[in-house]
Amino acid sequence: MTALNLTKVALALRVKLPHEALARHVAASPEVVGTELAKQVQAFVGQEKLGYYPPVDYLRSQAAVDLALLDALEQIAWVSSNMAREEIRVRLRPVFSSVRFESIHANAYTMPSVRPGHPNAFADLAEHYTPTTVKVDLLVTMIQKSEGTGLERLAEQMAVRWLKGRFAAFEVTSARSV
Repeated sequence: MTALNLTKVALALRVKLPHEALARHVAASPEVVGTELAKQVQAFVGQEKLGYYPPVDYLRSQAAVDLALLDALEQIAWVSSNMAREEIRVRLRPVFSSVRFESIHANAYTMPSVRPGHPNAFADLAEHYTPTTVKVDLLVTMIQKSEGTGLERLAEQMAVRWLKGRFAAFEVTSARSV
């Protein structure tokens, strides 16, 4: 008799929402917000002689950038996160027996990986602070007839198949059995 096995796989995704999808739901352009924020951050870093670009929470605590700009960033990041969650839920729910979201974070709130003095620093910083990229950690459950190895790869392939083309950019950053 064949037994059914439940396999849980933790997936980490990075998705970028298309500009057209966000334009219908937000008042400000995400690209304009990211560029303006990058200008103000670059001025602050130059004034303070920092060797790094700080995350948004630090900028808010130091009153280093315009609060209206941070409010626009927060609103767009909230909409981006919710749109990503809904699209992923709708697309993956039929494929896996369960889909549970562990965390959703807008990339704009993380520490930028670009450093001052880098040849393309401003463009990379503006891209980082543009609130259209979201990191999603989720736990999916698959029902399989047999226990086996490589189920992480299967879950990753299924996620790619069902989500590719739904976002401006899509990447599975990790997949591991739990």
